[in-house]
Amino acid sequence: MNCVKTFTTLGLIAAIATAVGGAAQAKEQKPGGHSGTATHAVDPASLIPFALEATPAGGEEKVEFRSVQDMTPEDRQTISEAWTEIKNKATGEGFDFGRQGWTYEQIVSPAFREHVLLLFLRDDSPGDRSEFSAIVPRKGQERLRLIPILRRGYFPYSAPQENPVAMAAFNRSLASERAHEKPYWLSVSVSYAALNGAQAILSSAEADHGGNGPAGWLAAPSPSLHIEDDGEAVARFATEKAPGRFSEWELTFDKNGNLIKAVTSPIKAPELKVVNSAKLKSRRY
Repeated sequence: MNCVKTFTTLGLIAAIATAVGGAAQAKEQKPGGHSGTATHAVDPASLIPFALEATPAGGEEKVEFRSVQDMTPEDRQTISEAWTEIKNKATGEGFDFGRQGWTYEQIVSPAFREHVLLLFLRDDSPGDRSEFSAIVPRKGQERLRLIPILRRGYFPYSAPQENPVAMAAFNRSLASERAHEKPYWLSVSVSYAALNGAQAILSSAEADHGGNGPAGWLAAPSPSLHIEDDGEAVARFATEKAPGRFSEWELTFDKNGNLIKAVTSPIKAPELKVVNSAKLKSRRY
């Protein structure tokens, strides 16, 4: 398949406009029985189920990991009311949620204003780590959804980013968000990574500067959205699961904005050599 690629919003709009000729043509009946062609202007942004710009511009693509102490009173109340259900669902998924040692934080995402996103972690020892996330609706009749990530060092299903259970929970919650407004594509994408325990790195300033952090960031891709000619959208960005450990994420959405495929691959840091300036010899030409 051919695809239209972009690294900027303006480039994407121009590319889509070119692909569709900047207009949609429809046959109409002219007076006297003659048929003709009427041209109707098309907004290129309407061809994809995501907003192309953050609101405010450039300010809402990130997700924030917020501690319990920093949560708003309203969000703490929502979590308190859902706590029993979270515990029951976690237990049903095989997590020993009754034991001490569990911690959790909130994932604050501009793409999920109608939900409280939570990430739970229990780290007993190296190789004995458990992790899951929960999508808690703020109101209405929507179900609370839980995404298992890691159970005592093992993936409960497949790798979490490829887990169809995780995709289904994500898509159902995202659909209810889309009923209120069209979400920004990058916010949606990095939210899925966050619900799988990975933090998106959108600039070098956010990369961990320990270990091979700077070198790994040099090899990390810039966030981009690719529109396929069949209407699918492919988002690419980088995450940092642990200091200096970067991965590239590639999420594929269908023409309706449903996540249908997720692929991650490690980013190998380029080898950087330090040259001792004292050993350099000056030359004259």
